[in-house]
Amino acid sequence: SLIETMSDSLKLPITIYPLNGDFLHAAAENARQHITTDAPIYTTPVDSDHVAGYGLVNDISGKPAVLVEVNLTRDIYQQGQYSISLFLIALIVVGLIFAALTAFLLEQTVISRLRTLGSDMEAISRGGDLSARLDVSGSDELSRLGKGVNQMLSALETTQVKLHGNDMQLRTVVEVAPIMLWSTDSRGRITLLEGKNLDLLGLSPDASIGK
Repeated sequence: SLIETMSDSLKLPITIYPLNGDFLHAAAENARQHITTDAPIYTTPVDSDHVAGYGLVNDISGKPAVLVEVNLTRDIYQQGQYSISLFLIALIVVGLIFAALTAFLLEQTVISRLRTLGSDMEAISRGGDLSARLDVSGSDELSRLGKGVNQMLSALETTQVKLHGNDMQLRTVVEVAPIMLWSTDSRGRITLLEGKNLDLLGLSPDASIGK
């Protein structure tokens, strides 16, 4: 009755085990082994919802007489688990938002600009117009890449103009001067035939190439 009164007063389930008999269960016996003078209280989880605390009570001669067991609900532990769950959920949500924002920024600042540069270069390559230029703005690495491509196109255009001029000069010389130029491959077949006086020999480039 005294134990029941104490339990009702403390609002805790209290159990007392005498030490002079075989009344200790495995958990209580384990707690008794861990209780020392320096550590008079021993606590251990019972399950995810409860924790048990043990302590020794001495008799009038100062020797351990009974083992007191008190069971508590693990409110702080459960609140901690709930807080950890909320933190993990918040971390996952923030991570997803950060990943989506990063992907969006990469698309806007890098990928889309690279795609535009690639499509513009492909259009210039298909058209063969070396006078065309890439639309470049800004001063970052991609902008410097675009400017470098434009400089390369400008150099190629200048070279193309020079080659075209040299070709026109050479054709003018060949068409005016009384000479004939030809070349053959390793089998002796004509690969080039140009000159002003081919008609004097009854030759024409169209009919002679490949002969």
